[in-house]
Amino acid sequence: MAESNPAGGGVPGPQMPGPQPGPGAPQGPAPQMPAGGPSGPFQQLQNTIINQPKKPVRIVPKYVNKRTQRIQIAVVLAIALVALAYFVIIPDLTTPTTTTTASTTTITVPVGYLEGCRNITQPGSYYLQSGIHTTLTAGACININANNVGIVCNGEAISGSGPYVGVPPFSYGIAIANRSNITINGCIISNFSYGVLATGARDMHMDNNNVTTNYMSDVYFSGVANSTLQNNYIGGSDSPQGAVMLTNGTAAIKMFNNTLKLNAVYGLNLNSSGDTFVNDYVSGSKFAFYCTAGNGFPFSSVASGNVCYNQSGCGFVSCIGDNIPMNLSQIVLGSQIKTCGTIDTPGQYTLASSLDMRSFLNLSMDAQAAAAISCIDVKVPNVDIGCDNHTISDSYIGIAVRSVANVTISDCKVSKSGNGVVVANSSRATLLNLTFTNDNTSIGLYNATVATLTGINASEGGYGLYIYSGGLNLVRNFVLNNDQYGLYVNSSLGNTFAGGFAQRSREFDVYATNDSSNRSSNLMSGTICNVTNTQWAPCTLHTYNALSLEYPISSCESINSPGKYLLAHNLINAVLNCITINTNDTQVNCTGYTINAKPDTPGPAVVISGRHNVSISDCGIINYNEAVVVNDSKSINITDINGTTIAVYGIELNNIQDAYVAHNRIVGPGAAVISLYKTYNSTIFANNVSTGISPNVGILVSNSTADMILNNSGKKNNVGIYLQGASMNNTLANNTFTTSSTADFKCDSQDSAINAEVSGPNYGAIKQDCYWMVMMQISQTPLECISASAPGLYSLTSDYFYYTGSTCFSILAGDSTINCNGHTIIATDGGTFAKFSGANTSVIENCYLKDFTTPIVAQNSGLAVLNNTLYSTNLLNVNTSAINITRSAGIDVGYNRIMSPYVGFYGYNDADGKIVRNNVTTLDGTAFWMYNVDYMQVNNNTAVHSATGLILSNSIINYFYQNNFNGSVHGIVCSGRAVPAANNTDVGRNVCSSQTRCNWIQSSLLTC
Repeated sequence: MAESNPAGGGVPGPQMPGPQPGPGAPQGPAPQMPAGGPSGPFQQLQNTIINQPKKPVRIVPKYVNKRTQRIQIAVVLAIALVALAYFVIIPDLTTPTTTTTASTTTITVPVGYLEGCRNITQPGSYYLQSGIHTTLTAGACININANNVGIVCNGEAISGSGPYVGVPPFSYGIAIANRSNITINGCIISNFSYGVLATGARDMHMDNNNVTTNYMSDVYFSGVANSTLQNNYIGGSDSPQGAVMLTNGTAAIKMFNNTLKLNAVYGLNLNSSGDTFVNDYVSGSKFAFYCTAGNGFPFSSVASGNVCYNQSGCGFVSCIGDNIPMNLSQIVLGSQIKTCGTIDTPGQYTLASSLDMRSFLNLSMDAQAAAAISCIDVKVPNVDIGCDNHTISDSYIGIAVRSVANVTISDCKVSKSGNGVVVANSSRATLLNLTFTNDNTSIGLYNATVATLTGINASEGGYGLYIYSGGLNLVRNFVLNNDQYGLYVNSSLGNTFAGGFAQRSREFDVYATNDSSNRSSNLMSGTICNVTNTQWAPCTLHTYNALSLEYPISSCESINSPGKYLLAHNLINAVLNCITINTNDTQVNCTGYTINAKPDTPGPAVVISGRHNVSISDCGIINYNEAVVVNDSKSINITDINGTTIAVYGIELNNIQDAYVAHNRIVGPGAAVISLYKTYNSTIFANNVSTGISPNVGILVSNSTADMILNNSGKKNNVGIYLQGASMNNTLANNTFTTSSTADFKCDSQDSAINAEVSGPNYGAIKQDCYWMVMMQISQTPLECISASAPGLYSLTSDYFYYTGSTCFSILAGDSTINCNGHTIIATDGGTFAKFSGANTSVIENCYLKDFTTPIVAQNSGLAVLNNTLYSTNLLNVNTSAINITRSAGIDVGYNRIMSPYVGFYGYNDADGKIVRNNVTTLDGTAFWMYNVDYMQVNNNTAVHSATGLILSNSIINYFYQNNFNGSVHGIVCSGRAVPAANNTDVGRNVCSSQTRCNWIQSSLLTC
């Protein structure tokens, strides 16, 4: 995201961008969230009139894309000349005209080109031939003020310049008010407050757009009906409104096949009903779906086939890993509070015992990340809650008060929570004798007025008391001790603080953003504090707001003081280490100027070492060995670097945490355009790493974990993206590399395992190893599933995603073979990859199958399952198995690698076969389960990381040799006919952590 600090000051505000702090932002409409109608963001748009000079608009009778414009060129040119002559006289789109003949009446609809921001007042189709970049920070770039309008961008971009804060004025990429039949197709819209904002609209259609990194929301619908969003990529929203927000009477919205990723809070924020969501992919956000009360009931909307991690309050959505009981937010609390839930009746309430939010969650998941609802949610006025000194712990929000008045909360303790107590859009709240420990934000007042806080004690957290907007609040007798920030005031005036203690904070004891720091804004008396940036706090040490100061750079220099530094002109014959940043909390913006090295200058242009909260942006860098080098640092932003003639590395990150490297274009490095070494939790987004240098790597990832590598592209590299040195648990998606000389994607052996990384589709032509990845051709057709009743050979030639969740290959004839040839198939909605029925002497081999429910199934089939890797992370598929073979003879299961939550191989009523050299890991389940299985050779198998290595039930005349069944709980367990020593044979050299009733263990007694 751009440089602007969403907190409005030089020291970062709460960790969640926008006015709400940390992971504990209140749910539902945020304090700054537009309400639609007069007070919403569209009112801000109507109050801002953009007067831009009109340009002559070229008219053609029918638009064709660039490839088809050559067709019938003589006709097109002739009509274009007539149109051009007409528009020399009238420099804008004409009003539609009516032409009448003897038999017909036709309407001539304007068709034209967009050449810049404009106000559209006539129906028609408008085509964007080249990108628009605007510096406006208020109002709309494209304001649609007519019905029956189509915007067609052909993949070109409409980009803005912010603002990147949660308060008006707002900017809009495309804005629509009270219009119908609007189409937006093929547009890239970014860096506005709102990407697409529509209010009171009908029959809208958004198809194949990329709407990302718009601060408030990418797509915001208020009072919109009967509209469709399909095949869009949407993400990068930083505010609690989410990537897509549907609110204020919005209904009948259909969303199909959209991807929503990398949002600070919500993917889909739904204050609407009657909508449809099908096959949407929502990930990389704290919460995929969020529904406000009344809109999340199971029948309020329809959802199917969606891929998402979690949801909150949306009873119609089924998400993988959803660990909040569907009805938790709908539990109505009585006067004696014994569980989490909702208060919907005025009166007095008493907390009968302490509440641990983890008691309501599935602990197999990340409880804190999933608890997207409040423990106690107050939805009515005139409520009095007394906790009797009981504790609420491990909650997302301990107690939430939203949009109500006269609520009292007293004698409560809150610990280890995102937000202890939240008061939002409410007045006259009373908080009395509250104690908070280890909370991200102890008390958050968001647009709260005339609140009284007495006896507040907060310690060991992120923010003791955070106040955003609102005002006229009274805080007295408070103790804020050893937090990151004791008291943080953001855009809030007229508050009074009396008789307090705020000390030993890790950043500031009392901090206020610029608009709240002067002497007349707030009052404080009788308070002991040490460090502040305000004029009204009586602390002993006053410090300035570093990033509110701007310094020009006119030559190469070392930066030793925090602040914002702006390059004043191009630097010619610049020296080694031209810009060296030796301080924290610093922004360097080259404002488009270049740093051009003098000849024979080795080393980097920009150097950052051992720092945090530093950004470098909008720089041209020429003729250096390296453009930007960063060592041993965290919270580093590198954006919009344009590097040319760079010899070795473009951007080099070594031992870095929380970096953001985006929208850079660097040409020439012989080693790597972007090099990541020991990076963690960093985002590498939308960089162009095309170089044409044969030895180079576009993005080199070494010994790095938990990074997001997304939407990058490159051409003519030696290797596009190269993972080496145990770079595990990263996320790679939507990267596109072509014409690489060795491979578009390459992984060393330790980085190739199918469970090494998380992946969406990546696009290219050559993949080396990297079995966790589906690499698709840009124009690749979907996986063709079949039901075959005749013998056949089915040979896969590429990787695939499988979306339908049913059975792909259904083989009903013998002598059939499925050979994946080492390709990877990832199931987004579970299902079975191949099912064999009555298919003797058939084979499935060389497949990498990820996240299928039951990947391989066979019945009445003498099947060979050879050299496959089967991996699943779905903890919801209880009692499923990776390989399931029943009532079959002559099976051959060999050389497979299985990682599954429950059962690796399950055989039932099988006979006369072999199970050889398989390696199985089942986190909580059984590696091998043989039930009524006879005459089987079981040799050289490994199951050392499973709850149980082998279960042998009623199975006899089997032979076991050199197996390792070191299950973490049970090695081998026998029952029924498998117990007597004479019924099975231990050939020897078997190993097991334990054995239960397996009396046939004779030759391996010393190791079992």
